[in-house]
Amino acid sequence: MSIVFESVSYSYEDDPSQERKTGVIKNGKASESQVEAAAWGADPATVWAIRDINLTLNDGELLGIAGHTGSGKSTLIQHLNGLIHPTSGRVLIDGQDMADKKVAAFARNQVGIVFQY
Repeated sequence: MSIVFESVSYSYEDDPSQERKTGVIKNGKASESQVEAAAWGADPATVWAIRDINLTLNDGELLGIAGHTGSGKSTLIQHLNGLIHPTSGRVLIDGQDMADKKVAAFARNQVGIVFQY
């Protein structure tokens, strides 16, 4: 079994791809470049828990994650078994996308997570 993170990013905002009306607004709408920036996560107002993670875990490997409070550890590991899904990018288990509910359910039975408490 393998788990692959492909450019995984996650934001806890309600809808990080929504049009952000920052800067100059013309006719009540954000400019095309502002919409594009928000859709691709380049909006400076977006807060990312994790951003652009590329990682491959192969069968038999153990992973330990350490870091400061608020560094994205819990967010990262919740992606390992499909508890949450990326805002952008993909998480694959054995080549199948965990965005599929059946694949995520399979992952929950295969991937164990041990929290510090």
